[in-house]
Amino acid sequence: MTATSAPVRFRRVLTPDHLRRRAAALERQAAKLRADADAIEATIRRALKENGVAEAAFSSTMDKMLLDIPKGSRRMLRTGASRVRRAHPAISAWYAAGKTVSDVAKETGVARVRLSSWLAEAGPRSRPIPMAFVERFEREYGIPASAWTRTMP
Repeated sequence: MTATSAPVRFRRVLTPDHLRRRAAALERQAAKLRADADAIEATIRRALKENGVAEAAFSSTMDKMLLDIPKGSRRMLRTGASRVRRAHPAISAWYAAGKTVSDVAKETGVARVRLSSWLAEAGPRSRPIPMAFVERFEREYGIPASAWTRTMP
């Protein structure tokens, strides 16, 4: 090699056989990822069923939830969905919209504990929900006024 000549670079030649092998490897990888995703979905379905969340709410929730939200929030929503203990229609509607109880509390400017007390069955732990919030939740999430056990003007 002289001082004026440039180094020779070799290009990798991709043969049809090499491309077929690579495509087959990618197909196997994709099949494994699909199987993993199905296993995760089955786990989430089982956890929601054990905690009383309706199957109909879950199917539309999963379709929207994981695609429309940032990656950091996905884990929190999955965790929140698995911890649901109450089968209140508002919780199902919020999860279907891709929101947790904490998200709705921040959005409305109400403490999460107070919002949770609106969801409780009528008793010493429940608080009446102001009618303004009943109307807002009906307008934004389609939660009927009849879903709330106690309301106040």
